[in-house]
Amino acid sequence: MMGYSYNNESTPRMCFNAAKNFQLGWYSDKTKVITPGSATEGCFAGDLHGTAKYGDAAVETVGIKVNNPSSSTDVYIMFNAKTGIQSGTVEGGNQVMVVTAPGEGTSYGESTLVQKITTNTAGYPLPGFSNTVLYVDSNTPNSHASIRIETGSLCGGPTPNPTTAPPTNAPTPQPTGTPTLPQPTSSPTTAAPTNPPTPSPTVNCGGIFVKSDCNNNAACVWNGNPKTGFCASTTGSPPSPSPPPPSPPTGCPFCASTGQECCGTCIDSGKPSGRGCF
Repeated sequence: MMGYSYNNESTPRMCFNAAKNFQLGWYSDKTKVITPGSATEGCFAGDLHGTAKYGDAAVETVGIKVNNPSSSTDVYIMFNAKTGIQSGTVEGGNQVMVVTAPGEGTSYGESTLVQKITTNTAGYPLPGFSNTVLYVDSNTPNSHASIRIETGSLCGGPTPNPTTAPPTNAPTPQPTGTPTLPQPTSSPTTAAPTNPPTPSPTVNCGGIFVKSDCNNNAACVWNGNPKTGFCASTTGSPPSPSPPPPSPPTGCPFCASTGQECCGTCIDSGKPSGRGCF
């Protein structure tokens, strides 16, 4: 036992608080001193072990003094691990203990327990400081607590979650008017097919043997002697073959409609079809 205790001679097993331990200097090589606002020693982040773990080589910190440059009263912090030389601790077992004490921790002064913390991720403002906060992130009973001591934005304190503006709705396009389509055009009117032109009857000018009949037809023209000539086409078609030469004279009268002698009845007038030698 250390200091004032109970009526028992050897129990309960417990130790001094953080302020008295600092004053005694028993654990000075594993005690951190931080001064909020200092560029080099203004913060702390790490594991704070119980005093019973002091002899472990891997243990780095068993006590912390938070120095207040503007006051002689400072803050002292320890983890009251309920094991080993502290196994009988009655108050604040396995909690982070925060005490204040005057005299810079080197002279006589009454220490005061101000806070006991199991875990506190929201942060506990240290008394006597305007912006210094103690965070107890996790607690491992009978061993240590993971803590942070931070001042304002120094020491890499937790970054607030970024504020994300609510998404804006996509702009709603104004509806466009119904497009005006051109009126359909009427089906094209197709003229009824016309009958092919009726060709003019072809006149065989070579079959006409009378000059007057030949010249009365616009498509024909008489060529040569009125008696021995021939009827030809005016369109430039090759002339019809010449009529056979007149038969040798028979001594019969000459018939004008045939241009030859006629021993029968010669008809020179009337319809062309009725003329000739019969």
